[in-house]
Amino acid sequence: MVSLTPFGAQGNLIFMKALVLSAGHGKRMCSSIPKVLHPILGRPLLGWVLKALEALNCEEIIVVCGPEKSVIEFLKD
Repeated sequence: MVSLTPFGAQGNLIFMKALVLSAGHGKRMCSSIPKVLHPILGRPLLGWVLKALEALNCEEIIVVCGPEKSVIEFLKD
């Protein structure tokens, strides 16, 4: 079971941090679009991941991405 409360077993506040690996090229998907930018239900895959982490109140989110400018531009927005 996953607890979404910000307190640990001893009652101390927990600060969550996340590392998102998003450097895939999507070559097996036969696409020129980076894998993390493929739309799923109108939002890029990376957008869904970031939205979920935001809902969990992550203190810090680090995204590791490759040199694709499109991923970097998406993260700026």
